[in-house]
Amino acid sequence: MCINYTSLMKSIHNKYRLKLKIAGLVPGMAYNDHAINEFSNTYKLNFPVYMDSTMKLTKYLKGEVTPQAFLFDSNGSLVYNGALDNWLSSLGKKRTI
Repeated sequence: MCINYTSLMKSIHNKYRLKLKIAGLVPGMAYNDHAINEFSNTYKLNFPVYMDSTMKLTKYLKGEVTPQAFLFDSNGSLVYNGALDNWLSSLGKKRTI
């Protein structure tokens, strides 16, 4: 799923970079810093990606699914928490329409 969303996230970053700060967050310990850096370099991500190995931030934000977006206003208040789009109908299944 992460590979499929790289172009969308890069596009959003390019379009709104003067208005939004975008960052990726990798929860848990399934990947290490080297793997995350390699992924970022391979897919030429133009925004930072951080590892949340203790899941402290993920739990604080009540992150439950991948991918999940969190949008904060300029005061740091959470204004959106949910899906990026409806592209996935369920885990591993893409919508055809």
